[in-house]
Amino acid sequence: MKKFLFPLFLLFMVSPTALWAQAKIEFKETQKDFGQIVEGVKASYEFTFTNTGTSPLLLSNVSASCGCTTPEWPRKPIAPGKSAVIKAIYNSQGRPGRFYKTVTVTTNGQPQQTRLVLKGEVLKPDQVKEVTFTAAELAQSPSFKTTRTTLVLGKVEVAQPVVVRIPVTNEGPTPLQVKALTSNCRCVRVDPGMLPMEVASGKTMELTFFYTPSRAGNIADEVLLITNDLRQQRVKLNLQAESVEQMSNQSLLKQGGSIGGGGDF
Repeated sequence: MKKFLFPLFLLFMVSPTALWAQAKIEFKETQKDFGQIVEGVKASYEFTFTNTGTSPLLLSNVSASCGCTTPEWPRKPIAPGKSAVIKAIYNSQGRPGRFYKTVTVTTNGQPQQTRLVLKGEVLKPDQVKEVTFTAAELAQSPSFKTTRTTLVLGKVEVAQPVVVRIPVTNEGPTPLQVKALTSNCRCVRVDPGMLPMEVASGKTMELTFFYTPSRAGNIADEVLLITNDLRQQRVKLNLQAESVEQMSNQSLLKQGGSIGGGGDF
């Protein structure tokens, strides 16, 4: 009997650390208040966390409380003592008013679940108050320029998306951001990842979005760009087109399906 008890005793004496090893997640902060943002802006924030435990930390699931919030998180284990971030993105398009959204983080450590919070208030573009800036602030502001703000799209087909491309130049000394694109007609959309778009000083980039006419006839719709140019925080684009119920194949080939540079508008 004694020769069996001795090895068992050694097991508990030699490896107590392995028996109690556990991952532990600690966040630098768990809430982000964006304050007031303009409708159309994709508000994002990176929540920093550290594995303060003694074994690798694995995020088994990260889920948002609604489809308007998208989380991004590391899939690989986080070693003890190391840090990483969870990025949460709130899409404010079509959601004016106050918001309170949560992102639930599930791990293999302690605590098993942590709730992150995004909150703020979305203002419609016409609710944004004009602010007076100093000469020094204006001198350091980026400067939005484009070749034209009235885009004549020609003949288009109802409910068929048209690609619209416009050149955006920054003539200011600091980076220009096109933060959001919105419209009352809800007839435009932007591919994920296009916005916010940052243009370095003295550079030109192409802004691409999709316009889908919702009715037939000679139509005119407005699109609003939200920028960090202190002189032009809101840039209005006018879209004009002749919209028809159905176009022939020949007409479609002539139109080319996109508007902007290189055969596009």
